[in-house]
Amino acid sequence: MPETTSERVLTPRLIGFLLLVVSVVGVSVAGRFQSPGIEGCIELLADGDLDLEERQRTLRRTASLGPGSDARGQVAGCLAALALQVAGWGVFDLFD
Repeated sequence: MPETTSERVLTPRLIGFLLLVVSVVGVSVAGRFQSPGIEGCIELLADGDLDLEERQRTLRRTASLGPGSDARGQVAGCLAALALQVAGWGVFDLFD
């Protein structure tokens, strides 16, 4: 019966494959949980393919990034704050 030592189980090909799988999963997780800038938030909201929780999070981020951005970003921030207020989610003194 052949021996199952760590040298036999962890072959270079298996280690290479596992590193490839870990890197692919890592890249996709990093892309999924990346916080977009004001332009990315505007694009996500314009796309309209967000569930309630994602929409609320994106509106909050847009409202918080709005005051420090260009005119388009400021308008988007004000509209996001208005949408949050109308929906009853509230805005935490973003425009003092």
